[in-house]
Amino acid sequence: MSTRLHKLAAVFALLALSSCVGWTAVTAAKPHKLGALTLHPENDWSSAKWGAVRTWTVHGPQLEAITIVSGLADGKPLERPASYKEKMPLFRSGMTGSEVAELTVESLQRMGYGRVELGNVAPETFAGQPGFRFALDLTDASGLDAAGIAAGAILKGKLYLIVYRAPKEHYFARYKPAVDQLIASAQLKE
Repeated sequence: MSTRLHKLAAVFALLALSSCVGWTAVTAAKPHKLGALTLHPENDWSSAKWGAVRTWTVHGPQLEAITIVSGLADGKPLERPASYKEKMPLFRSGMTGSEVAELTVESLQRMGYGRVELGNVAPETFAGQPGFRFALDLTDASGLDAAGIAAGAILKGKLYLIVYRAPKEHYFARYKPAVDQLIASAQLKE
């Protein structure tokens, strides 16, 4: 095949892959209802959906990502694996906040993060429900140091969770206040 045809095939492959993601705009002008979870963002994001899980980002998920889990049912994974050969750990409705934090750590590791360390897990009200909050310290596959925070609750056997992660340098601090506000804005109506 000629070089020109190789380039054309590569362009079509990239277009096909990008159309699978399905990114949509999330505007700060209105509340966003994600199943039983309603959030009030203070700035604009882009969103992609996979089952009960959404990813919000401004500059791309490698630079900052908010994973929003809205009503994840028993026996379902938090995230997609880095490889289809990889099996993801599953959420169980009887989990404690600490167990959800450990599930998050294991899920991130299987997504390709080289190192994921769990910070303090503490009780915290989430969307008016008894919930939990925890911190993460991560290194991605390329060796870039990142940080994360998460907050959530289990209501009627379903998981509601917001996980924010971004490189420590610049991006984590830049969007952490917006994520803290997003977590504080969460409302649950089941």
